[in-house]
Amino acid sequence: MPDSAHILIVDDDQIANRIPDIVLLDVSMPEMDGYGVCRKLRKNESLDGLPIIFVSVRIDESERMKGFEAGGDDCLAKPVMPIELCWKVESILQWKRERAELKDNLGDAFSTAMTAMSTASEVGTALRFLRNSFQAENYFSPGRGLVSTLAGNHP
Repeated sequence: MPDSAHILIVDDDQIANRIPDIVLLDVSMPEMDGYGVCRKLRKNESLDGLPIIFVSVRIDESERMKGFEAGGDDCLAKPVMPIELCWKVESILQWKRERAELKDNLGDAFSTAMTAMSTASEVGTALRFLRNSFQAENYFSPGRGLVSTLAGNHP
């Protein structure tokens, strides 16, 4: 974990103005519980992939399931032990970096696949032309074969 962390305390309307690296979300809040805030954050597409850790005094199995169902990534019990907090934050931030890298790699892989398919299509067209050329009965046939191949007619 970095030597220091920048802590930003905001209400739910301010989070979209300054997107954090991670959200520590208390389950018990006055107007809307943490699960509701989490669901609201998950609906905001600009916050896609934002890690959310719930913090609560109640951390039994059913509370953990509520957190995961709401879209949370992990839970911490109050009182929070600093070493556990640091470990979970670092672990989830590492997961976030790896996810972003995978998304980048997916984009590169898609681009490569599209190039390969385009190239394969061009090679297929050239092979069809060659096959048609070798079957030519006279000098005019390869020209007609080229026009036919480029037009997409596969004899």
